[in-house]
Amino acid sequence: MFLPLLVFVCGMAVMIVELVAIRLFAPYAGTSIEVWTAVIGVMMAGLAGGYALGGVLGDRLKSEAFLRSVVRAAALWLLLMVLTHRSLLEWLSLTDMPGFIAVTGSMLLVAVPSVLLGMVYPYVVRLQMQRVDHAGRITGRLSALSTAGSILGTFLTGFVLVPLLPTGAILVVTAVVLVLLAGVWNGWKHLLLTCALITIGLMVWRGQAFMRSLAGERDGIIEEVETRYASIRVRRGPAVAGLERAVILEVDQGWHAAIFPEEPDTHVFPYTRFYRLLDAFRPDVGRALLLGGGGYTVARDFIRRHPRGRIDVVEIDPAVTALARKYFGLTDDPRMDITHEDARTFLNRRDDDVQSRGDRVNGTWPHAAFTGYVALRESRLQERFHVVFGDVFRSRRSIPFHMATVETARLIHEVLDDRGMYLLNIISAETGGHSSFLRAELKTLRGVFPHVALYRVPRRTDDGDSSVFRNYMIVASKVPLIPVAGLGGELADMLSTQVSLPDDPSVPVPILRDDYAPVEALLRL
Repeated sequence: MFLPLLVFVCGMAVMIVELVAIRLFAPYAGTSIEVWTAVIGVMMAGLAGGYALGGVLGDRLKSEAFLRSVVRAAALWLLLMVLTHRSLLEWLSLTDMPGFIAVTGSMLLVAVPSVLLGMVYPYVVRLQMQRVDHAGRITGRLSALSTAGSILGTFLTGFVLVPLLPTGAILVVTAVVLVLLAGVWNGWKHLLLTCALITIGLMVWRGQAFMRSLAGERDGIIEEVETRYASIRVRRGPAVAGLERAVILEVDQGWHAAIFPEEPDTHVFPYTRFYRLLDAFRPDVGRALLLGGGGYTVARDFIRRHPRGRIDVVEIDPAVTALARKYFGLTDDPRMDITHEDARTFLNRRDDDVQSRGDRVNGTWPHAAFTGYVALRESRLQERFHVVFGDVFRSRRSIPFHMATVETARLIHEVLDDRGMYLLNIISAETGGHSSFLRAELKTLRGVFPHVALYRVPRRTDDGDSSVFRNYMIVASKVPLIPVAGLGGELADMLSTQVSLPDDPSVPVPILRDDYAPVEALLRL
């Protein structure tokens, strides 16, 4: 009973550690495919080594006591991960190389528990192997138990543990479960050792919280929360470029929004002002859609500048909205509707509604009682957006690739009216090796919208170098982009930043598609 249960729980622990490790790296290396690849690759390598080592030691030792020690060692390493991961990853992040951070950090943090947990399955197979003619049955049963544990660990982490507990607490709980299992049915001395290890685990749990609070005070962190989507911090701005007065919203490793509390309507980040380019071409806009709420700076600015306008905001994480209400000046407004959903699924649903509108109008609904509902939905669907603001590319390390594709551009084109415009913030370089993503996105949008313009957003400390990463505002329109006559001041200054970046055959970039959008590779080129 004990050994099969141990195989099951260790299989579960492997997937918990793998999924939680990815979240540990997010604040320092992002959540790109590189990070996933590094963590999964190192975990698989560790498991392979553990399987080989466990088989060799199982043949030599055949000791259940040694197996229990292996499980305890894995638990202790998980506790060590909780205590050391922050300092280690902060140090590695000084390289500003997400791939290096992920690979090196994975080797230092998750390789050892992967080896130790991987040793359990072949070791137990050898302990239970009494007769060769039962080898297939025993191996198959234990393989099934290990895989079933991994399946449970996957679903348990994604649907229960991550929404319920901080990542450090998840690792501590996993370690405690391993220690408990290694100590049962093994005498009172081992029970005392188990109790001691559990006590250490609880001390680590509390100590981590204390260390996090000290680090928060040192780094100016006001509030820190973990959600199913990201690790989020609200922090005071650094003493550079006039940001010491700011409060900053940091999602994973990227700054997503900022505000001067004493001047809430002042734009801290220059790129958020560039959404006002809309007014240079279509000042009479009435209905807007914002993809990516963040600190709701863009949404609040639109409401303030367009007294008759309405804006729908799609923000994936409810916690971001809650923090925006608490720290970034967001208040309830009858002209602002907020939806918590992935921006792409929102667009997919809206497109499905539009496509099915004809069927509903033609009377294919099964019950006449829905007539009033259909009429209400029809009136809303016929109100297409005048403008869509795209603000989902806020970090060059964690780009939602599915929002950069031609399929997304077509969906946005469909929800716009006949004069509709799409304003998209993008982080890239204009020239040099790091310009490939910007060129690919421009090429993608030009395949959908007949008129596309590019504007270079000045940085707070700008040396004019076009080969470094900065914000750009892409304006894509169904109609020619003709500025309103007599513009001056801020809008005229913004228009003067327009740059020409035509498709260049000598710099081959793909049209981004759902099935091929290598955005991380394009940013590295």
